[in-house]
Amino acid sequence: MFVFLKLLKIFLIYAMLPIIVISCIYIDFKLFKFDHIGELSLTEISQEITVFIICVIYFLLAKYSRNFNSLSILIFGFFATILVREFDYVFDMMHHGSWVFSALMVAIICIFFACKSFKILVKELDEYIKTQSFYLMLCGIVCVFVFSRVFGSTKFWDEFLLLSDAKMVKNIVQEGIELFGYLLCLMSSFLFKIEKFSQN
Repeated sequence: MFVFLKLLKIFLIYAMLPIIVISCIYIDFKLFKFDHIGELSLTEISQEITVFIICVIYFLLAKYSRNFNSLSILIFGFFATILVREFDYVFDMMHHGSWVFSALMVAIICIFFACKSFKILVKELDEYIKTQSFYLMLCGIVCVFVFSRVFGSTKFWDEFLLLSDAKMVKNIVQEGIELFGYLLCLMSSFLFKIEKFSQN
């Protein structure tokens, strides 16, 4: 009986993710009356908060965990780079496209520190691939970088809708899928943190 309750709990936790996404989009359009999902929308802000929490989790893992330090630095760097990209509109206030230099700097520094012990990093990656959290992280990354771009393509929606509608639908779909993907990555991060800290 306990295993069924555990499965139900896991199902309900993951079922909340799409509900969060739809709620953010609904609030953006119905409550805030936005005509698209922009940089200051609840959906975008939720993406940024989610990526920030992922960064914090991997920063703490890199700092306090005895295992997976190099891997945690690498994953932290990956999501810190994404976070810089999510805040591109802030960097654009200084100079258009300046986020690229900040993102490159974060990426290079994190790759350097992660690869200082390259053999350990390879070993940690090999162990990480065997965890449940890896596959959840992979699903999240595929959602953010592949599915959201393909399914959220204006050319795709132009085939079915008027041009003005297609742009709005493309925006909703792409940003919604990105938030869903980031939430999957966040769940993976929590899972990985629980798995690794229980070993320490």
